[in-house]
Amino acid sequence: MISHYWWEGKIERAEEVVMIIKIRAAMAEPVRSAVKEAHTYTTPAFMVLPVDGVDPDYHAWITNETSQ
Repeated sequence: MISHYWWEGKIERAEEVVMIIKIRAAMAEPVRSAVKEAHTYTTPAFMVLPVDGVDPDYHAWITNETSQ
């Protein structure tokens, strides 16, 4: 994707790759830490989005796949 953003006093343009990680909210913090540690950006975009509804079969799959 092409991003335009304000950084250190000026507008920047960058080609970036979007990564979507599907996990349970309880696992967001360890994943955020790992992304920040591995990422080259000082402030990588990391967002946890609430899910208002989910297909029951998909919910069962993601719950099973992310069980500890």
